[in-house]
Amino acid sequence: MTTISKTNDYSIKYRILKLIKDITYNNHWNQVTSAKILGVDQPKISHISNGKTAGFSLERLLIFLLRLKCEINITITVNNSEIALINKDNMTDKSLESINLVILQKNN
Repeated sequence: MTTISKTNDYSIKYRILKLIKDITYNNHWNQVTSAKILGVDQPKISHISNGKTAGFSLERLLIFLLRLKCEINITITVNNSEIALINKDNMTDKSLESINLVILQKNN
């Protein structure tokens, strides 16, 4: 299980890239095999292996995790009364303070 909490977009993307790299390494897949599984070309796998986050949206990386049979749970916690005033009828008296992303690899 990997938990990513209170981090910026770059850090989240980098940690997901590392997780993808670890999964492919632990399965002994070469870059061509990894590319086929993730639905990308081999140079993209090279970028993943080298931790290069440019060109990968967070959404795309989450799709890669799903293709690797990972279960993704996203928890959003709201804790700021100032933002809640924007739409107080539809929100509690809190606003976004943190996002937790929990990734579990499913056993096949």
